[in-house]
Amino acid sequence: MSTAEEYRYSTFAELLGQSPLINPIEADQMLMGEIEDTLSWINEMPDAENIQNVRRALKRAEFRLAPMRKDRRTSALEFEEL
Repeated sequence: MSTAEEYRYSTFAELLGQSPLINPIEADQMLMGEIEDTLSWINEMPDAENIQNVRRALKRAEFRLAPMRKDRRTSALEFEEL
C-alpha cells in the first residue's frame, strides 16, 4: 500500500468508485471538491520533524505539541493551513 486510497480501511476507494460502497457515505465537498489536489495532499509524506513532534505529543497524557526544537517557536502543526 502506498497511497491513502489503497489503504484497506479507507473510504477513498469507495468514494472514488474503485470498490463497492459497504457503508453509506456522503463525500465531504471541501475535501472532494478538487480530488487530485486532495489525494496529492493526503499522500504527501510529512517531514521528519513533524513526525517526531507528533510522536512526542502522543506520549503525553493529553495530546500537546511541543515547541519546535530549533528556535522554540510554536509548532507549525498548530497553525499550518490545510
